[in-house]
Amino acid sequence: MNSKGLFRQFFFSIALLALIALPICSFLFGCGCRHLFAGGVHHCELLPVAVTPKHACPWCDLTPFSLVCVFTPTVLISTSFGAWVRIRIGSMAGYVSSAIACLVILLATGLLMGRLTGFEPTEDRFSLCGWVSE
Repeated sequence: MNSKGLFRQFFFSIALLALIALPICSFLFGCGCRHLFAGGVHHCELLPVAVTPKHACPWCDLTPFSLVCVFTPTVLISTSFGAWVRIRIGSMAGYVSSAIACLVILLATGLLMGRLTGFEPTEDRFSLCGWVSE
């Protein structure tokens, strides 16, 4: 694989992460986040200033540095996996496997962060973290 293909895979992973991270945040924590182009975190109803710490959304509470620390491994792993598949099967399979890897890693990271931070969802909304912890 040449470096051009690797850069395409890398930028695909970054774009995919930017596109699906906030909807996954809303699905995991029930916080109301939307896509970046639809307002993003500004629609989060579980920001730490608005609710008690145990009900605060773990992803929306991250600082810029911790965002980089959390999401860089997602991009690197999904890029590596996509590049590996791309070499063996082909370009489209690389993109699909990269997308699946990104989705699985984001879900696992969110569930782990919800568990480690002691996130407790409010009773009036569905969240995957609350459903898994019950």
